Amino acid sequence: MLVMSEDNGVVDTADGLPDELGGDPKPSWHWSNSEGAEIAGEGDRPEWLLPKYNSVEAQAQAYPHLQKMAGNMTGAPDEYSMDFLGEDNDQVISEDGMKMMRDHGVPQDAFEDFVSYHNKEISDVVDYFTSADRQMEMLGDNAEQRVDMVNRYLQANLDESDYSHAADLLNSAEAVQLMEMMIDATAPKKLPSEGGPNPDGMTEEKLDAMRNAKDENGGYKMNDPEYRARYEDSARRFYGGGADIQLVDFG
Repeated sequence: MLVMSEDNGVVDTADGLPDELGGDPKPSWHWSNSEGAEIAGEGDRPEWLLPKYNSVEAQAQAYPHLQKMAGNMTGAPDEYSMDFLGEDNDQVISEDGMKMMRDHGVPQDAFEDFVSYHNKEISDVVDYFTSADRQMEMLGDNAEQRVDMVNRYLQANLDESDYSHAADLLNSAEAVQLMEMMIDATAPKKLPSEGGPNPDGMTEEKLDAMRNAKDENGGYKMNDPEYRARYEDSARRFYGGGADIQLVDFG
């Protein structure tokens, strides 16, 4: 059969088609696609040859990378190993937390990365809140004066051994605050007559009025034992039971 070629020439083919049309069909896959060593596959394309690869060789070359990717998606183990923490096996992840990570398929290596990062975060937070700077900050602007006052109190009231032990315990703002409350609770209190708290509102003038009060018959109320006891109690709270309480006989 005579046909026209691309350059308008006449080509005679054995089967009546040009060679590029009538020859063997172009293979749909290859064993190898290395330059200079193409080996065409025969027959239908194997099912195991992924569509994105044109040759078995190309798929084989990609296999190590695919294997590595698959290794990162192996899923979670039945139980996570904590051996990577070494002797400092401080398990800060709860059982519920580990169960959640297993349910989400987190593999051992990703679990280790998470725990290591989490431990560091926790450690940094603890270091911040227990640092001396943070404790002084919690005591406020007069922190140095407060610590110095507590320190001087301990030095004045404890022997050298007890003072050393107590000073070691004062390592937080809360400890200093507790010591301040103890100092305040054990310190001598001012009586109302000395300007201290006066919840009864008693004054010297009121006590004088009580002492000199008379009943409807013109007699001194202080002659009544019950009234006298109330007066003595009020005077004792105001003066502290000292020499300021002056009791006289009333005729």
